[in-house]
Amino acid sequence: MLNSINRDSIKGKRDYLLILGYLILGRRNSEWRTIKWSDIQRRGDAFIYIWSGKGKTNQKSDFPPIVSNALLEYKNSLPEVGEFVFTSIRDNKYPLSMRWVSKILDKYCRVCGIGHVKVHTLRHTAAMLRKEAGDSLEEIMNQLGHSTLAITQIYLHSIEAKKDSSWNKVSELLGIYDESK
Repeated sequence: MLNSINRDSIKGKRDYLLILGYLILGRRNSEWRTIKWSDIQRRGDAFIYIWSGKGKTNQKSDFPPIVSNALLEYKNSLPEVGEFVFTSIRDNKYPLSMRWVSKILDKYCRVCGIGHVKVHTLRHTAAMLRKEAGDSLEEIMNQLGHSTLAITQIYLHSIEAKKDSSWNKVSELLGIYDESK
């Protein structure tokens, strides 16, 4: 999906950063789409950002280099920087609405031939990608800002394929046998 975004325009750079952030950072929709430029601080060659999860005080997290680079590319293309990072191209006073972010995601899903995907699904995808990359359950929990491991496990299990361990027995009951045995 990210490769389908044309980053030759300000809008394309914004959309790329928006979707990349959901997939890499795993932030909730409200945490990422309403981030302010003042929530982002430079630390050497990198950036950190301040965010507040559900009922939590401000937390600081690093932007991975790929997100930092996309952020700089987008910011450097803006004629004027407003308060919020993700705004309409015509009016930079307000953050993108949840509805508008959904429309952006739907647009790129259509381009890729993917059916409708909810923005929150990108948060689940971020968790699964971290798991596949070898992160521990605790690391994933901390990245997502969950308060318990149980919530993180729900995220990971909701996407994993269910193992069908009784198909052999069902096949036998139907009188169908696996010839590969």
